[in-house]
Amino acid sequence: TLGPSTNLLGGCMSWRKVAVASLTAFLFSGCASVAAPTASELAAADYGPPIAQAEAEALAKEVLATVLKDPYSAVYNCSAPEKGWRNDTVFEKYKKHYGYVLKCTVNAKNSYGGYVGAKPYEFVINNGHVIAAYGQQDAGSGVTYMGKIK
Repeated sequence: TLGPSTNLLGGCMSWRKVAVASLTAFLFSGCASVAAPTASELAAADYGPPIAQAEAEALAKEVLATVLKDPYSAVYNCSAPEKGWRNDTVFEKYKKHYGYVLKCTVNAKNSYGGYVGAKPYEFVINNGHVIAAYGQQDAGSGVTYMGKIK
C-alpha cells in the first residue's frame, strides 16, 4: 500500500511539478515550429528608416520605465540595432513585427532593493516607435521564454 509520504516518481519530482512541466512543454511546443518569413515577405516588409543606437536605447528605456519596479536603478547593455523581425508568441497568434531590433540585457532592482541579475530584452523599432517589445518571462519550474511586454 502507498503511505502518505510515498512518491510514485521515486522522489525525483512531485506530481505538481510534472503537471506544470508537461503543461508548459505543451503550451510552448509550437514556438520552435513557427515558420520564418519567406524571402518575398522579407523583401516586401517595411522596416522603416535605420535608427541610431542612442535613440533606440532611449525608446527602450521609455518602455521599460513602465515595466521595471525601479527603472532608475537599471543598468543597460545593448547591442547596435539591426534590421530584422520578431514573432509574437502563440498567445498573440505569432504575428510578425519588422523593423530595427535592439537587443539589451538589463539588470535592475526588485521591490526589495536588490539587483535581480541581467535579463534579456528585445525591442522592434519602426519609424521611431517601439512596435513590439519582449522580455524574459518565467513559465515556472525553471522554464523561461521571451514574452511580449508591449
